[in-house]
Amino acid sequence: MSTVSTSVSDTTLKYSHLSAFLLHLVNFGVTEWQVRRTSDTAVQFVVNNDYTQHRRKAEDPHRNVPWGRWPAGELAPVFFLLSAVNHGWAYFDFPRYLHWVDVRRQNPVRYWEYALSAACCTLILGQMSGISNVRELLGLVTLNAVMQFSGWGAEKAVGDLKNVSLAWFFEGLGFLCLAGSLSVLLLAFGASYPELSAEGTPDNLLPLVTSAIAVTYALYVVFGLVSVAYVRGADPTVQDGFRLTSFRQVELWFLGLSWVAKTYLGYLVTFGT
Repeated sequence: MSTVSTSVSDTTLKYSHLSAFLLHLVNFGVTEWQVRRTSDTAVQFVVNNDYTQHRRKAEDPHRNVPWGRWPAGELAPVFFLLSAVNHGWAYFDFPRYLHWVDVRRQNPVRYWEYALSAACCTLILGQMSGISNVRELLGLVTLNAVMQFSGWGAEKAVGDLKNVSLAWFFEGLGFLCLAGSLSVLLLAFGASYPELSAEGTPDNLLPLVTSAIAVTYALYVVFGLVSVAYVRGADPTVQDGFRLTSFRQVELWFLGLSWVAKTYLGYLVTFGT
């Protein structure tokens, strides 16, 4: 049996959020400074309403005018700022935050922040994979949002509804959305890479995109496994294996994973390394 039930003290939880708040603010400042200093970032957005951008452009160069072009790195300060707001709320309104964590056993503010910041991450990864069509990008963002809110659904099913079966449904839905969005990114990059290579892309394009997708989605999987461990801890039919019975432990896991995932992707697209 491997059950993690050690409670986390108020002090540890509160000052962990303060640390995350300050670290995200630092990342916001660094990436915002870099974006304002230079537009030469690793990724450039091109958003249009045409599924066949290159072919149509060859037929009629005036038919497919991009809606916009801007450094993808500009989204990095956005999700750092969103994260700082989330952790700032947890620290500065700690009694209300504790009510959600200890009584309701869920954190809706975290998932709203995740849905918004993950939308930024998804837009970055989609563009890096060669997707520029606005409908496809919105579809990816929607899929990612469903994945994020599935996590909240699992927490709510355990905390409010006391329905473990429903929690398992949400866990399955979340992993299905994760697999779907990952498949779309990989298929898009596989289809666009030969054309991008023919146009003379930077030598580091392949390792840049593959590492961004691999690391980000590996961390998403760990997020999901932490959520599964929490549902396992609430499921009376599960008695062995890794289980989390303290929602405060879940909060600390997510706090650390969120900072690592956003810092990695944010600095990758802002500095190109």
